[in-house]
Amino acid sequence: MKTVILFQKGFDHLYAALTWLFPAKEGLVRAPNRGVETVGLLGLLLTALLMGVTRDQYIGGVLMLIAFLCSWRVVWPRIQKEPLFWLTFGWILYLCLLALWAEYTLPDIANSHWNHARTLAQLYLVILVAWWIGGSLRALQGVLMLILLAALWLVFREVVAAGWDFSILLGTERLQFVARANAQHFGLFGAAVLVGLLMLAKDFWGPPQRRWLFGMRLLLWTVLLLLIFLAFTTTQVRIQWIALGIFLPVAVLGILWTALRQKQQRRPLLLFVLVLLIVSAGAAGWQSERILDRFERENKTFEQIREGSLKPDTTSAGIRIYLWQVAIEEIKENPILGAGPASASHAIRSAKVPKRVKRHRSIHNSYLESLLRTGLVGAAFLTAALGLVLYALIQSHRNGMLPGRYTLFFVGALIVFLMGNMTESFIRHQFGWYFFGLMAGSIYTFRLFRPTPPSGAEE
Repeated sequence: MKTVILFQKGFDHLYAALTWLFPAKEGLVRAPNRGVETVGLLGLLLTALLMGVTRDQYIGGVLMLIAFLCSWRVVWPRIQKEPLFWLTFGWILYLCLLALWAEYTLPDIANSHWNHARTLAQLYLVILVAWWIGGSLRALQGVLMLILLAALWLVFREVVAAGWDFSILLGTERLQFVARANAQHFGLFGAAVLVGLLMLAKDFWGPPQRRWLFGMRLLLWTVLLLLIFLAFTTTQVRIQWIALGIFLPVAVLGILWTALRQKQQRRPLLLFVLVLLIVSAGAAGWQSERILDRFERENKTFEQIREGSLKPDTTSAGIRIYLWQVAIEEIKENPILGAGPASASHAIRSAKVPKRVKRHRSIHNSYLESLLRTGLVGAAFLTAALGLVLYALIQSHRNGMLPGRYTLFFVGALIVFLMGNMTESFIRHQFGWYFFGLMAGSIYTFRLFRPTPPSGAEE
């Protein structure tokens, strides 16, 4: 009996903690009972907290899915008219049919088609994350806090492995941080966290009335920004430096536009723009040698490409040129439906390319790889999903559910994600889908739980 009572008390505390961290929009019911809601929210917590930390991150997705299905009577009335839900359903159905078809066209890797189809099907994470956040800005803040903790976990794990030697963040050695992955993964993750720390600085600092607390928060924010920035630069991911360079003017213009429209906030916003520019210029100047050196390593390859050579040296950029050529040739053979969910690695192994290129299993470009594996039909599904997420972002900002600084953060997160997919096939990796699921789901939750228009009124 005592065991049952202790279990009940423990469950009550867990439920209270999870609903405090991820409160739903007022009046919203996410699940038929507290037990199911606890499972769903625990899945959301694990999905965010284990971002890049372990490949067992899928456990969070499984818990969210189980709780989502157990809440179907609550879910269905709201989800039945959502275009993203039906698009995701169609995408999964298409992948199943494609895998069946690919079993006959590429029978040697029949089992692999289903494994890769399962990875590609994780577009459903957007709906799951959106549902369990529950349209609440406070719950979104909880998710973002856990993502920040995951990034810090990755950085400190690397520092601890080096014997608490923080100087590795200042060295020339390229670090990866994410277990069993390349540096591109943390390059994407670190860039998104940097955007978050900058755009959501106001939330981190808190109100300035209590000066000592405000000062402590400001100091902590500065330390975290410096730590993540140094970790990010050690990954030496060139495409993410470019992505941040693209986002900076977008952010400045967005803030200036807000300053013009809000006279009361004009001064602090203009001051923030000044601080943002100073911090960005200082960071770029401080790390300019490391950044320029990374680009200069590819000078010979870029020169070969300018001269019209399609067989450059097998440097980082050169390998990608070979891989992209393999993809383009394969796409020409199967433009509509693609060659199958597992066809990328098969195409690389079958191609006449250098040995250093053959050891790669992906095309290192999600756009080409999606066309290769799922054809124009599959690419249309993914493009439509992205379009719906972008529409939800615009709509949520316009109706006041998503403040401007959060809108800019998500714009930045999508920019670094879309740019990162130009040189890495994140659609192949669980990390990429979970990153997109968390970001896109955090946006779509405000569309999913938008205010209900009055009866007879147009939405």
